[in-house]
Amino acid sequence: MTIRTIAITIILLGPSCMVGCSGSSSPLPAAPTSAASPAIPSPVSATTPQERWNLTRTFTGHAASEGCTLAFDAINRTAADSVLLIQRYGAFVHFFTADHNNYGGTLAGNEFFVTETEDSGSTLQCGEARLRFRTEARVSGRFSSDGSVLVGEETSVFLFESGKTIVRHWDWQAKRD
Repeated sequence: MTIRTIAITIILLGPSCMVGCSGSSSPLPAAPTSAASPAIPSPVSATTPQERWNLTRTFTGHAASEGCTLAFDAINRTAADSVLLIQRYGAFVHFFTADHNNYGGTLAGNEFFVTETEDSGSTLQCGEARLRFRTEARVSGRFSSDGSVLVGEETSVFLFESGKTIVRHWDWQAKRD
């Protein structure tokens, strides 16, 4: 994947629901309330040191109609290991994943809330049609008190130009190198 422009937006979804392709509702998990901020986070400086973490992500499921989720039905639910780079600066944090995700957000104590929005012009088969979509993703969780471990939940929402959606979920566990 090439470098892409990322618009960072704090999404306060709270108890709202995203409607799946089948018309059913699937609530998104609420983020830690103390880590969510109505302000857009300031960028972390490129000179801020990066922490290297060993990330384990486990796909835990998705919600949408069968036609829209066909590509996701085959995703293995076993844990996948990769590298996670983290930059922290005061109340701001950036996460960079091996999948080229660039999450930005806030820290409140040990809790974090980071988001990423991408509109790369990608398409996906949804029923009989190939539809353009954008994604909005967030990861919320917490660092251990000694700062050596983190746990979190990732939710990615595929928003199709037709108004249909797919919601995917992962569990995160990471240990600092």
